[in-house]
Amino acid sequence: MRYSRFGLFTRSLVGTLACTLTLAVGCDPVEELEPRKSEDPLALGEKKDEVVFGTDDRQDVYAHPDATLRALARQATVALMRADDFDATDPNNVTILGPTLGEYQNLCSTERFRDDPTAAGCTGTLIDDDLVLTAGHCLRTDTQCAKTKFVFNYYRTDEGVMQTITTEDIFGCAEIVASKLGIYDGKQLDHTIIRLERSATPRFTPAPVRKSTTALSLGQNMAVIGSGSGIPFKIDSGGSVTDPGEDGTYRFNATTDTFGGNSGSAVYETNDYTVAGILVSGREWDYVENGSCNVVNTCSETGCYAEGSIYVYPALQHLCAVTNNASQRLCTGLP
Repeated sequence: MRYSRFGLFTRSLVGTLACTLTLAVGCDPVEELEPRKSEDPLALGEKKDEVVFGTDDRQDVYAHPDATLRALARQATVALMRADDFDATDPNNVTILGPTLGEYQNLCSTERFRDDPTAAGCTGTLIDDDLVLTAGHCLRTDTQCAKTKFVFNYYRTDEGVMQTITTEDIFGCAEIVASKLGIYDGKQLDHTIIRLERSATPRFTPAPVRKSTTALSLGQNMAVIGSGSGIPFKIDSGGSVTDPGEDGTYRFNATTDTFGGNSGSAVYETNDYTVAGILVSGREWDYVENGSCNVVNTCSETGCYAEGSIYVYPALQHLCAVTNNASQRLCTGLP
């Protein structure tokens, strides 16, 4: 069990699997196995099942060598927060609140990113002027929509230096446009697309999205951008596909170094930088005890079951169906 500063809860795929045994279509699994504080919009976002595979490939945005991935982090990635996760008294310099990662996870002094703030509960991706894609278990009710803020520019520009965040970089949730969490037609889905309260363009730029129904290739290199453990955006481009699934309309697994808070992160193909999937599940605990403090849980590249992602295609298909193909960017050319 993990004790989130957003409330007491646990979440895994157990609820979904149990649901599979009872209902085949439209089943919405129960996720909370323990009581938690009210209906927190971000508590659902922290997963208990993540791990670092082999070498920890996460890098701060400023330090990553790939310019396109850096641009996607800066222009298309959002952190899901609550209003009390930041102080906007100065609209030109918003202050991120909350404990550091070292304090929050009781990390040993040897651990990376221990001085980072832990404000995010999930990650999302701008995919159209005013549309953000995230995981269904991160946000799926009107109450959660009303309480969630979508924060751009949550990254470091240098060692120990945060990018300035202004109120122009923070958006409210106007509505949930398309959301599914559970088993539909025999397939597990876990996506939400929300509409922001105002357009994010041209200030920010949507990420390109994969529209193919063809499965990824075994061993294909993948990248993830997000707020693992709630910290400022990190880029991991060292993952590879271990199970591409039967086709491009369900799920795939890859050895991405991701943590609770990466839920909803875009999983990118690194050959053309399109969003191929949404990170939704994993296998092992994020941190493990090492004497009186904790360290990142590591596993060999082939020693653990890889992280699970849902292909992005079902989310696009759902969006275009319920909006009558309103998004030219996302619906044009969709199979």
